[in-house]
Amino acid sequence: MKKASPLVLLFVFSILSYAHSDSITKESYFRDCISQKIERYERTARLIGSAGGNLSLCAEHALARGEFYRQHKEELVQGMIDKQVREKRYAVDYFLNKTYATSQDESHQNYPTSKAE
Repeated sequence: MKKASPLVLLFVFSILSYAHSDSITKESYFRDCISQKIERYERTARLIGSAGGNLSLCAEHALARGEFYRQHKEELVQGMIDKQVREKRYAVDYFLNKTYATSQDESHQNYPTSKAE
């Protein structure tokens, strides 16, 4: 039985460690993006109860979005890794917006529809 040369083993371990560190880097990038979004929505949510009806409505939507991202943060990170989302802000925003919109569509399907008869 032949022994593997130390150079080959070093090469294999370096490739495995690079792949692992790339995965950790992506996870932290995605987490940071989500955290920044949550912070922005929290700032907007402070406008709840303001005199302007539209401002208050926007604040309520921001509060709901921020809460969704906070509750599902780890699932969203794993989803971005699974879908191989690129480490670009626009790609992350697209994924997060689409996921939130899909969740809202699914939750609204449970409401009864009123029909005018």
